[in-house]
Amino acid sequence: MFYGHASTCGMAIDPWWLIDLRSFRAALIRRSDANGLRYGAQQNPDGTQFEWFDLTSFPVCLPLVVAR
Repeated sequence: MFYGHASTCGMAIDPWWLIDLRSFRAALIRRSDANGLRYGAQQNPDGTQFEWFDLTSFPVCLPLVVAR
């Protein structure tokens, strides 16, 4: 999965990450507050919402970030 943020100046995408979805899913299956996985939901003004995940909180035994 490609995940990135648009730069405030120009047309660049910075920062960005390529994420291994198998590792992502495995961490979510095993997730618990006890293992430190940080995530949550954010409400948008239009009534929609998205889920956010702190990539640094994922286990290192399942490498999540393929490239950055």
